[in-house]
Amino acid sequence: MSFVRACSSSLALSLILVGCSSGGGDDVAPMPAQSGQTSNPPPVSPPPPPPTTPQSVSFSGETMMWHAITLTFDGPQADEAGSPNPFSDYALNVTFRNGTQSYVVPGYFAACGDAAESSCTSGDKWRVHFTPNAQGNWT
Repeated sequence: MSFVRACSSSLALSLILVGCSSGGGDDVAPMPAQSGQTSNPPPVSPPPPPPTTPQSVSFSGETMMWHAITLTFDGPQADEAGSPNPFSDYALNVTFRNGTQSYVVPGYFAACGDAAESSCTSGDKWRVHFTPNAQGNWT
């Protein structure tokens, strides 16, 4: 599983929150100063947050072939209207492996984990759904 701040390239690190500079990652170098002009130093981006590991993971569904499972876990605290925005500034990708098969499944921000009932707009729950197509040990 990986939380990745949206950057110019996609990263996938197991159970790690990865940060990038604000502004989406496509930093542009400043134009050189023309004669007689002074140049301003480029803006300094804040350092990325330290990597964190989700504190808990809950599992629901039947562990049978062709039956959907749902993983819900604690991730970065976020708000739908906040910055960073959980929909545009983060990407959640979970890799499921079984033998030679490997699937990268996108996950999503689930706010408090019960937004459909409570209409909550903030929280730290992140969720992914997967339906295994083969028996065996999926990691």
